[in-house]
Amino acid sequence: MMLLYRASDQIAGLLVGDPATPFTSRSRSRTVETGCPADGACRMAERCFPWKLESLAATLFAPGEEPSDDACTAEISPCGLFPPRMCPPAGPRRLTMEGMSNSQANQAQSLVERAMRAMARHKAGDLSGAEEDYRAVVGQVQHIGLYAGFGALLLQTRRRDEAVRWLRRTLALDPARDAAIENLGVLLHERGDRGAAEMWLRRQLALSPNSPSAIANLGIVLTATGRLSEAIASLSAACRKQPDNPDHRYNLAVAMDKADDRSGGLKVYRQALCLEPGHARALSNAALSANLMSLGGEALDLYRHLADVDPRSASVRYELGNLRLLAGDWEKAWEDCEARAHIPGLSPPIKWATRIKRWDGSPMPDGVLALTGEQGIGDVLTFCRFLPLAAARARQVVLQVHAPLVPLLRGQIANMTVQPFGDVIHADAALPLLSLPKVLGVTPLTLPRQPYLSAPPDRIEYWRAKLSGGEQRSFGLAWAGNPDYLHDRLRSPRLGPVRRLLDTPGWRPVLLQVGAGRKDLDQVSLPPHVLDLGEQMRDFADTAAIIASLDLVITSETSLAHLAGAMGKKTCMMGWLQADWRWMPGPEGELLWYPATRMFRQSAFHQWAEVVDRIQQVLTDFSQETWNTVP
Repeated sequence: MMLLYRASDQIAGLLVGDPATPFTSRSRSRTVETGCPADGACRMAERCFPWKLESLAATLFAPGEEPSDDACTAEISPCGLFPPRMCPPAGPRRLTMEGMSNSQANQAQSLVERAMRAMARHKAGDLSGAEEDYRAVVGQVQHIGLYAGFGALLLQTRRRDEAVRWLRRTLALDPARDAAIENLGVLLHERGDRGAAEMWLRRQLALSPNSPSAIANLGIVLTATGRLSEAIASLSAACRKQPDNPDHRYNLAVAMDKADDRSGGLKVYRQALCLEPGHARALSNAALSANLMSLGGEALDLYRHLADVDPRSASVRYELGNLRLLAGDWEKAWEDCEARAHIPGLSPPIKWATRIKRWDGSPMPDGVLALTGEQGIGDVLTFCRFLPLAAARARQVVLQVHAPLVPLLRGQIANMTVQPFGDVIHADAALPLLSLPKVLGVTPLTLPRQPYLSAPPDRIEYWRAKLSGGEQRSFGLAWAGNPDYLHDRLRSPRLGPVRRLLDTPGWRPVLLQVGAGRKDLDQVSLPPHVLDLGEQMRDFADTAAIIASLDLVITSETSLAHLAGAMGKKTCMMGWLQADWRWMPGPEGELLWYPATRMFRQSAFHQWAEVVDRIQQVLTDFSQETWNTVP
């Protein structure tokens, strides 16, 4: 979320006067001119804290008690708050330096000018120059405005530990300095101390109850702590107080997203973009929300706009590629998807592949081609359909993939060796597996759609014997994918909503769930005829052999769905709201990538009952003839 720190409020506060009138100071019979270095700096100073030039001189040459380090780092009690300090009306004033020598007056004058220049530079955005000036004066001048301004600059430049010191020092001198309180709350939030951040922000609101930034920052902290209804109320109030502030609306939309109000959040993102069309974070989140809600056209437009705003972003280009695949623009899409190489976590895991010539799809009748799997197991299974095309252009193919896939993929293609990730390959050319369709020029019309994976015969024989017995049909069931996936909470129905499928007459359920999703079994009771094989499968060769022995597979978006589809097994896919190119419809309504799979997509997030109802009807009416008519 976008935290709002108050820079301009804090960097003001040194001098009070009329912008059109130079400040003057008298030392004995001499007048010292202190003209304004920037009109904006003086206007800013008019709104803030007055001080006398004598106080600067006194701090320089007759220093008072400087707050100790302990005082600067001690917590200030939120009780007994001071009322906000009011500024007297601004106007011309003549500030004296009685009892100062000429050299002292000159030094004081120099500090005044440099302090004013620090504020002017800070306001103008010259943070490097402002920091240089701040550091030249803060050690010699005990002044609240300077401390607060320097703390704000350090917060802006993400030097949080040093910022804490100067903001606490500010508050040790003036516990009611509301902007410093607010900035300290922001800083503590960024350091992960949510409780202390909330305490300081509430203290700031006690001093300035109508401060839009403090109200918004409290809402951000409440969002981070999961108190979403309070957060939405606070951020809505900030929007009402500053209706033209796009950041408030952006933060409100984030809170609504976290509260699972994606539709409402998208509307608020749109409002933020009306106020600031180039708001990169709002564009990114709005595009993501539109994509999750299957508003593919809007998501594509938003990512195109975001690509114009941030043309060097690999993530934006990659997401644009995914949406172009869904839209059928595959030539541009495959090119955009190459940006994944620059995204941490998505780039191919094999470093040696970058030291071998990249394969461009040209025939290599005497050469060895190295291919590397990448991303999730489901992605590897999807793109294995291109392996026969690649193998036909090389003498030998060496494929490295996740270890659980090796027993399944060995023997699928005669001139292909399959290894787990890690071994160095000596090859003439190399390519990440997900780049094959680009170099092969694959389009929706040339996409290989026939079944392309099969289980090892010995595994089929073993599992068919274990599954034999009875005349009932059998279906395999899985209900949860990889929990590390960002949106797994949205895409995985879990066992509870699908439990009633296990009671369908005439069917024997076979549980194929592995991993964290098996914890759901502790929460429900299973009918006695259910066969649970989830803990008996050693690898994907076992899983494929079991699938080959079933009549039907029912699964959410998991690697099991990709495997069943690759084998051509009849599959009921429990689809969440997001449309994805992997599950896009084909020319006759079936899935383009997996023609034997039928999609049962929810109409709203977390609405699985309607999906289960439709699948249960399929089980009740199941036959080859009825299956062919399933939409």
